[in-house]
Amino acid sequence: MNYSLRPNDTHGPMAAVADLRPRQLMGRWKAMILPVPHISAIPAHPLVPVPEGEISLAATTSSSPPAPVVARAVAAVLARPAQAPDPENTRLTTALAAEHALMPDRILCATGSYDLLQAVLYAFADEENAVLATENCPPHFKTACQLTRAPFRLAEESGYTVSVDVLLEQVRMDTRIVLISNPGNPTGTLLPLGEITRLRDKLRDDILLVVDESFVDFAGVADASALPLVSRENTVILRSLTEVCGLQALPAGWAYAPTAIVAEMRKALPPYPLSVTAEAAATAALMDRAYLQQTRWRIRERRTRIATQLRDMGFAVPDSATNFLLVPFASMKEALRADEILRAEGLVTLTQPTARLPHCLRIRVADDAVMARVVACLEGV
Repeated sequence: MNYSLRPNDTHGPMAAVADLRPRQLMGRWKAMILPVPHISAIPAHPLVPVPEGEISLAATTSSSPPAPVVARAVAAVLARPAQAPDPENTRLTTALAAEHALMPDRILCATGSYDLLQAVLYAFADEENAVLATENCPPHFKTACQLTRAPFRLAEESGYTVSVDVLLEQVRMDTRIVLISNPGNPTGTLLPLGEITRLRDKLRDDILLVVDESFVDFAGVADASALPLVSRENTVILRSLTEVCGLQALPAGWAYAPTAIVAEMRKALPPYPLSVTAEAAATAALMDRAYLQQTRWRIRERRTRIATQLRDMGFAVPDSATNFLLVPFASMKEALRADEILRAEGLVTLTQPTARLPHCLRIRVADDAVMARVVACLEGV
């Protein structure tokens, strides 16, 4: 049995909601150990069961396997005597620096972009230093802030897209971090680099701008990434290799930030933030540029084609720069009915109430046969 995250499901076998009330054991009352209040207040990560034989379109996994060179790199690691991971992840850092023309000492690797987000929040946010995000941000942004006890505030979006003007209006004296997802998750929309640059120009110098670019590799736009803004010393970019490289079994992510910020983030990560095997897999995947380009092209072509089909059916699907589509319905009731129809056909999607989009489904762009089934199901909604 596999599981995918479902943000509105707080029950079921994977809800993991602990009963913390005193209970009677062997005739005596035992008081259960209570968590600290700010952890207790965080909802458990709800998960969507994906029965064997069904297809998860909820997780943002790759529709393509890793490049063949990845399997060979992993096999080579496993054939060698056991070794400790490189805490600097030198091979992967060097490969990323070469791929993107970056400074290696500003790159920090970890298991994924979420771990790196948590690290930057632990380092720079607390009860007196607030985080400002946008209303349709991914739910884990709030969870990450709750772990640090930082006030978490939201600015409205416009047409499923981040609004720089609204963000600037919501900045307060205690705002320490402005956090955006670009391309958006779950919206898929892309804020142009010029707008992100304007946001950075208008923010105070003592506010850290954190841009989660986990899906930017699918954008298909030459200047989609805000990596150049890191030279201003108050911007952090988070990236993921998991989706574009097909590394769900060995996830990897990286951050690009000023060296002083990297040093503080490193303190909030494990001593070895990425395993030997994961580093080898990610490094090998980057080396096969032709395979990555083919993967990106295939996703973009399929995404455009399916979005056009859905729009022709009357769905106001926003332009996506990711490997998923946000499909709006007339109401939450219709979205749930569509979810039920898809599930009846063995297709598991993701409803979006915790992203303040209860009338929408987020659907991963899978292979052509699966997407044909999705379109056929939605024709009946």
